[in-house]
Amino acid sequence: MRHLNIVVFSLTLTLLSVQSLAEEEREIKLQSFEPNTIGINYTRDEAFIDVLLSQMYPMFHSGIYSEDNSHGLYFAVSVRFGFYWGTRDSSPVIGKRFNPEMFYRFWLGKQDHYIDATFGHESNGQSINSEQAYLQAQQDLDEPEHAIDYISRGYDYVGTRYFYEHKNAFNINFDVSHMVNLRYFLEDGPLQGEIEQYYPFEDQHNQLEIRQVNGIFYQARLSSFASETFRDLKININYITGYKNPFKYNTVELELTKGIFDDIPITLFFRTGYNSDLAHFYVQDNSYGIKLELKTFLDEI
Repeated sequence: MRHLNIVVFSLTLTLLSVQSLAEEEREIKLQSFEPNTIGINYTRDEAFIDVLLSQMYPMFHSGIYSEDNSHGLYFAVSVRFGFYWGTRDSSPVIGKRFNPEMFYRFWLGKQDHYIDATFGHESNGQSINSEQAYLQAQQDLDEPEHAIDYISRGYDYVGTRYFYEHKNAFNINFDVSHMVNLRYFLEDGPLQGEIEQYYPFEDQHNQLEIRQVNGIFYQARLSSFASETFRDLKININYITGYKNPFKYNTVELELTKGIFDDIPITLFFRTGYNSDLAHFYVQDNSYGIKLELKTFLDEI
């Protein structure tokens, strides 16, 4: 796990420091993958500063659809961490998600209509995988229940992702997009090795597999470009469930984004369900808060 994180970090630095490209070309190539955000997240009766950084880079092509560029390989990486400023002793920064992904994109006639074939690794970058280490962490922490944040979780996956955006849908000054993201979690992957989910020393009453709470993702997004009042208004509705016992363990996320203060995107969000972070993937809980979307080069596509 440690070596993998070093590789991911090195690849990220490489992508962010491409010196051989002209400035304008670099701005086209380096793009947001998921929205880059920083905000206040309130989960399980505790607040923390929630940071998500996510970029993708087209390999050997421009990343812009044309008749001569209708498919291509991408590398993407998403990193999420929580800063428990003033809410925990020593205000720790805790890794929550490290997610490098390779995918091959096939555009279906335009930039905002495509299907991806994906392979990736997702983990929380933590190291506890034995009862002895877990008990030691409980002794070392002022609040022993926080030891769960340091339990190692990780897996490799293969999947497919479909995206389509309908411009000015129904002539109501809204763009409507749909995304379906399907993942199959490998029991023994080439990067992770054996999947890390839960351990015998954890609470056996809450045992779930990652494939019971994740693997099927659907997003509907409405983006307004109408009047000044509603311009840059964006509504996201996300639904997540597992492909084992589908629709039994469900997660719903609602996000309302509006550009204010010279079009700085501010998002109010609420989620209820599972997998608020990998350490607690089997715990059913609620989250809510506010976050700022950080614009980089190009928006996510």
